[in-house]
Amino acid sequence: QRRNNAKLYFNRLKDLENVILPFELPESKHVFHLYVIRVKDRDELINYLDQKGISTGIHYPFPLHMTEAYKNHGYKKGDFPIAEKTSKEILSLPMYPELSERQIDYVCDMIYLYFK
Repeated sequence: QRRNNAKLYFNRLKDLENVILPFELPESKHVFHLYVIRVKDRDELINYLDQKGISTGIHYPFPLHMTEAYKNHGYKKGDFPIAEKTSKEILSLPMYPELSERQIDYVCDMIYLYFK
């Protein structure tokens, strides 16, 4: 059901230039435990969606090299600029098996309205 929900999200959001969607490689199948998009103005979108009754999440707010677990490796800010940039753009949309198509439509409609 998660894969089906991910397909619904993809089909409804694929035309938005401001949103980078997750993808699958042809030789693999994503389980879509999370449905994580990337947007430049993430925090503003989070606030907007929250006002519309849509809960979102940031499941990985820091790049790995900046976490306590990797501190002993000596990495510092700037060592992995793409990971650092991405960590400020990722946003988890609602994703669970019981999520209805109507709920996904609402989330996508609100994202479209935000970017208008």
